[in-house]
Amino acid sequence: MNRYLGLVVFVPFLLFLSSATPAQEVPDPFGPTTLQARALRGLTGEIATLILKADPGGELAMEALAVPLLQSAEVGDEPGTEKQRVAVVVEIDGTSFLEMNQSDLTRLEIYVYALRDQGFEIGDYRAEVVAVDVANLGEVVWQSGLKYFGELALEPGTYRLRALIRNFQSKAAGLREIPLVVPAASDGPQLSTPLLTDPEFREPWVPIRPWSKDLIAGLVDEPLEGLKTRTRKPYPFSMGEQVIRPAARRVLVPGHASTVYLHGRFPASDNGFRVQLMDASIEPAKLLGHLPLSFVDRVEQGDRAFVEATFMPPEDLPAGLVELRVEYPIGHQAANQGAAGQGAAGQGAAGSRAMSPPVAVHLMDSSVREQNLLWSDLRWRGTGEAPSERPASARVENTPSREKGGRKVGKLTRQYEEILAGVDQLGTTTTMSDLLDFETRTLNEGSRKAAGLLQTAEYKLAESLSESDPESLVPLIQLHQDLYLAYRGRRMFSLGTHSRVLMERIAELYAEKGSGQGSKIVAARALTSLAGYLQAGGLASTSQRLYRRALELDPTSKTAMLALACGYERLGAYDRAKETLQQLTSQYPKMSEAWLRLAMSTTRLGQRVQSRKILEQVVELDGPHWIRSLAYEELARIHLFLDQTESALALLEQVQEPSEGTLFLMAFLYDRSGKPNRSLEMLNQVQAKSGRAPSPRKKYDGWPEQALAETRKHLLEAAGIRLSRLQDAVAGSRKPGGKS
Repeated sequence: MNRYLGLVVFVPFLLFLSSATPAQEVPDPFGPTTLQARALRGLTGEIATLILKADPGGELAMEALAVPLLQSAEVGDEPGTEKQRVAVVVEIDGTSFLEMNQSDLTRLEIYVYALRDQGFEIGDYRAEVVAVDVANLGEVVWQSGLKYFGELALEPGTYRLRALIRNFQSKAAGLREIPLVVPAASDGPQLSTPLLTDPEFREPWVPIRPWSKDLIAGLVDEPLEGLKTRTRKPYPFSMGEQVIRPAARRVLVPGHASTVYLHGRFPASDNGFRVQLMDASIEPAKLLGHLPLSFVDRVEQGDRAFVEATFMPPEDLPAGLVELRVEYPIGHQAANQGAAGQGAAGQGAAGSRAMSPPVAVHLMDSSVREQNLLWSDLRWRGTGEAPSERPASARVENTPSREKGGRKVGKLTRQYEEILAGVDQLGTTTTMSDLLDFETRTLNEGSRKAAGLLQTAEYKLAESLSESDPESLVPLIQLHQDLYLAYRGRRMFSLGTHSRVLMERIAELYAEKGSGQGSKIVAARALTSLAGYLQAGGLASTSQRLYRRALELDPTSKTAMLALACGYERLGAYDRAKETLQQLTSQYPKMSEAWLRLAMSTTRLGQRVQSRKILEQVVELDGPHWIRSLAYEELARIHLFLDQTESALALLEQVQEPSEGTLFLMAFLYDRSGKPNRSLEMLNQVQAKSGRAPSPRKKYDGWPEQALAETRKHLLEAAGIRLSRLQDAVAGSRKPGGKS
């Protein structure tokens, strides 16, 4: 068959599948920013030595997790042997990775080896490499990091799992070793490693998908010699449509409900389940308490179950490293049946109770819930190391400065004030250059504390200015937004983080000190503008938080509501997107994009009847052409789902200047109606349109840039009007007796 003819047949068939099947999202553990790992051909002597003999540690901060899946055993390499699937997660700190990197495209090598007990016999391994596009993903990698998902197949026994990562260009490396017990298959109760996920306030990782035979098969004619071919297995951590991404560096916040995921074979009732916490920093370990565990949801997955459960760590738990186990009841018979495998599984059955394998957890103080912590902050908390040894971070400290730090802050505040005194126009090269040089020099010449001192100094001046004239803060907000964009463009992520954190703090200060609702509206515009840049850069968690805060300040902000809903859509939270869009359409009933997105989220929630009514309303509104065109296309898909081909065609024929997607759908519908000539006409029009303006669906999949541009225009105008007030306030603070 001609390959182009095959394409013409294949594309309409895909359109039919996407149109005629219910809108049910398939869980994707990776997402749109996923990096693809490739297999390495072999080891160098240097790498082999590191894997086998080097001490854990290194320049690159990392953490590893290995989880036996307790599924049906697979046949081993030798007759009469069996193997268990073991999921592996490797988390790589973005800050240390980028500090050791100077290239736009960096190769990261990932090695995971399971060595039997204390020897060097290899049970299984993975050796892969991934290319990290630092030029485009640098900011999100800095703020979160890289997270690799892989899998091993191991015979029951005790192992040392050694995970090595290495920057191919700089040769900077990190090594982690964790003990691993793979249990034998058992018909009795077995509970595998309890799984915790990252805190909700933490930015999502940039995921790395492992190499598999399925992926490489279409790229080479023959398998590469020496490669260990693998068949991709289903992602193991999911409950229905909910994807669970286990954390290797586990964190709990006392006083707030925590979620833990259990998997294995165990009783259906949560009666008798409890969490045990032990202080792991002393010998022998001290019991901190038992906490009741409540099941929220349970999903049966073949011969194992997956459970979502919650518990409440008490507020008085001290910060530090603890050991967490889940204790659960088993029947007398089950205990006897499972006794043979208890040692291998890490479960010590005592009478009618058993324990899960232990996991190390960092207890944080409750203040971190509202902070946007870098991963490296978690690396230093609870370790007992002195605060002076912690790396610089974007986290704002409000503790009093020591005498020496106070003198340094005062000096930095005066230097910052001198630069602001020369600002006579926003966005000028001179002003930006002076501030860039000042902040860059401060961080380069300072200690690890320099970032915190700089943040304190600049915010101190902002507080002083707010006392004399709160309106002087608006140009300052704009100035630090411009600085953030400049640093981001130069890939100076530490200073970029500093600028956006300072911008957010000054906006909050203006909302507090300014007069009336007007100041809150301007502050909301500032937070919305910043959130838009972060959203486009992949920082989903922080951008969504800023949009929500903007709406608290200005509940009528249509840009914040629209962008927040777009973020929820991208995250697959269609129920929250729908709720936000309902609020938006109630306030702005003629906003056609809001109605279209409401219809799409409603469809994805399986509510087609309601979605159809909304789409019919959209095509009647006098909205942009791309919105009405996409609304007609979605209406036609609903009609096609109901097997109403003629009415679906009638809808699409009303679209003026149809897009490529609309033409493809029309071609399929004409062919289905027995009109092959008309179908061919549509396909010819597709070819004529190819490569022109962005399609309606591409515009829909983007961020609301037009609305954000309008918000930024209003913010810049407000800052320009108040620039003279910033000049006067700075001049007043520099006079003898003025505050600074």
